[in-house]
Amino acid sequence: MEVQCTQMSTRKKLRSGDQQDASNGDKISDLPDNLLHQILASLDMKCAVQTSVLSTRWRNLWTSLPTLNFDLDTFLESTKGTAKDRDRFMKFVDQVFIHHDISNVQKFHLFYNEKRELLHKCVYS
Repeated sequence: MEVQCTQMSTRKKLRSGDQQDASNGDKISDLPDNLLHQILASLDMKCAVQTSVLSTRWRNLWTSLPTLNFDLDTFLESTKGTAKDRDRFMKFVDQVFIHHDISNVQKFHLFYNEKRELLHKCVYS
């Protein structure tokens, strides 16, 4: 029984620590969009889109990124790299363009390596 009390008091401490951290706030989300865009621009688009789950502040931030980085190898890291996975990558690129504010795009990078022939296309506007 005493072990449970120790565990419970530890849990209470952790919870109160969590509340204390929450009261300190999320400093990164307080940054202006242009700085957050610079941070997200250094990521692959898959990772940039995944940041949308962090908070409501980040939910649609990726849709206004001025730099789009698509990398097949990064996309396939958690897959077997089959032809079906490469098709999913192309569908992902299509979906990003459907949901993205294209008028804001300044740089577009596409890294697509199939059959060891590297195609690197970089378009600047």
